[in-house]
Amino acid sequence: MREMWRSVSPRQRALYLKTLPFARDLGRRAIEMATIQMEECEFSEGEHLLTEGQPIPGIYILTAGRVSLHQQDSEVGQISAPGRVGLIGLLAAGRQGAADGAPGDIVAESSVEALHLPADLVDHMLTDNFEFLLGLTRWIAMQLRSPRQACLFVSRCEDLQDLTPPFDLFSRTRWFAESSLFDEANLEAILELVRRVETVRYAEGTTIWEAGEQSDEILGVVQGHIDIVESGSDPAGPGEFVGVAEVFGGDFHLHTARAAEPVVGLTLEMGVLLEVMEDHSNMSLGLMRTLAAAGVERRWADSYNAQNSSRSPEVDPRPKATLEFGAYDPVE
Repeated sequence: MREMWRSVSPRQRALYLKTLPFARDLGRRAIEMATIQMEECEFSEGEHLLTEGQPIPGIYILTAGRVSLHQQDSEVGQISAPGRVGLIGLLAAGRQGAADGAPGDIVAESSVEALHLPADLVDHMLTDNFEFLLGLTRWIAMQLRSPRQACLFVSRCEDLQDLTPPFDLFSRTRWFAESSLFDEANLEAILELVRRVETVRYAEGTTIWEAGEQSDEILGVVQGHIDIVESGSDPAGPGEFVGVAEVFGGDFHLHTARAAEPVVGLTLEMGVLLEVMEDHSNMSLGLMRTLAAAGVERRWADSYNAQNSSRSPEVDPRPKATLEFGAYDPVE
């Protein structure tokens, strides 16, 4: 990589910056500060923008040229300017399900020019304003919504499975604190959540929600199993949360959820969750990073399977592969 003399005007930099989902509604001052710190760089054909296993240094917004994406000796997609590289991978770094460093190689297929947003600048932009962070969280959740597969998140706490409801405050606190969604939240934030959680029971065969219904709560399964109808997913069992991608990424459920046996669960309304997220930035950032890590895991599995099986006209592996690397075409 070589740094370039400034050839992209401040106005052009601002327009490129606003292609990022969390930057579209930034105020004028924030845009000006970010564009000043953006670096112009150039890559020769064959040079790596990202290398598998190495830390992701930030986000690259391509202004000219084309890159290819590789993992396990397979090319899984290409991105041309004005696409971008590194966003989801950077956000997911360090989370369970995400790669330790870049999940693969991104290589210049031609001479490439790009604007680089360093990782520390991205972190500052996200922690400075809750509305921007929430917008990015919703955008990531939209990428996770799939008519073919439900998106589940797991709590590592097994204590509740052997208890009889109603569950005491300590048990509920452990349940949420040990979940992948909330394990970066402090105790104060967790307590605010669990005091407003409700215990629910469903008889076998009960429809919990129908596809197309409004999604306004997440459900943690404590006992029993829930069938996610026509999703291709295994039933959601003890320790798993359902409805997360739907409640952040859209206004309705993509799948019908039905109790496969008697079910006991814990429900959390979206309004309550948003209140606590706004007051506790560590919870908001952790939840966003968990969703990003789920995108990394989901999309690589989809794209790898598509590349290594007979191709189906219903499968388009390229956009799935690009989400894994945090690389995107300009149209979303």
